[in-house]
Amino acid sequence: MRRHFLKTILILLLAIPFLKGIGKNIEPVMISNGIVTVVIDLEVGGRIIEYSRNENNVLFVKTKNTNFKGPDAGRCDFGPEKLVPPRPETWLGSWSLEKKTNSYIKIKSQIAKSAGVQLIREFRINKSSSHLEFIQTIVNVTDSIKRYSHWSRTFCETNGICLAPLNPNSRFPKGYMVYASGNKLDFSPKGGENERTRDGILEITGPPDNPKFVTDDTAGWLGYITRDDQLFIKKFEVFPEKIYGEMTGATVSIWYNDEGICEIEPIGPWEWINPGKSISFTENWYLLNFKFPKDKKADLRKILTIIEDL
Repeated sequence: MRRHFLKTILILLLAIPFLKGIGKNIEPVMISNGIVTVVIDLEVGGRIIEYSRNENNVLFVKTKNTNFKGPDAGRCDFGPEKLVPPRPETWLGSWSLEKKTNSYIKIKSQIAKSAGVQLIREFRINKSSSHLEFIQTIVNVTDSIKRYSHWSRTFCETNGICLAPLNPNSRFPKGYMVYASGNKLDFSPKGGENERTRDGILEITGPPDNPKFVTDDTAGWLGYITRDDQLFIKKFEVFPEKIYGEMTGATVSIWYNDEGICEIEPIGPWEWINPGKSISFTENWYLLNFKFPKDKKADLRKILTIIEDL
């Protein structure tokens, strides 16, 4: 208990300079191809604060009606979650714009001193589709070896349907695990009213009994259907031969809280980074028109066909 308390105090103390920097009104950066618009926040954490089609942002942005605290929208981070040191410079601090064209943005973080790394993010939209390529690079700026992983923490619009394919050869008895209360790991969850598996896909259709899920998916995609008729797809590479540093060795994490806020989280492999070297991870985002099913049972075959064609 004492160790946890001291760690919390340390994180707050480290965050103070960056919290003071919030509100300096650093202008966001935007790119658009007429199909989708992407807006990047340079002021707090280098986040994607808008990924929209027809002016309809698929990302969750805080309002007065939510109790959620902290950065919102298209957050991204590095991990492993339970091992990475405090990093307010990258999570809360301002980022610098390195390059911008009509379809491309490159930004750079401050150095995360406790972690010994600096982050670079690149965003590129396709000229004729909704495809957004998002690359995060973790650079070791010290003279000692480091070990980290990509950790995406993207919030979607509230109360949608989250879709996560399950590994048919999973190490988990039901293909997924749940973080229960008291930091307990439930390797054989019973499933609540708003969670089910259907055709090899985990569906979370509303606030579940426990908010955090993990899978050892190898298909390399996550989906989310919004109530305003959009289908958000993330595609990414999975590396079964590599080690993943999440507590369960998971490649995907999902967090869906009691306010209906859902976070979809591709996780990268846990890799050694030599001094002066870097590792990178790529996410491919797509945003499509898709009718929200009134019975909350989406046509999964149709969705799989859409994903195969992307």
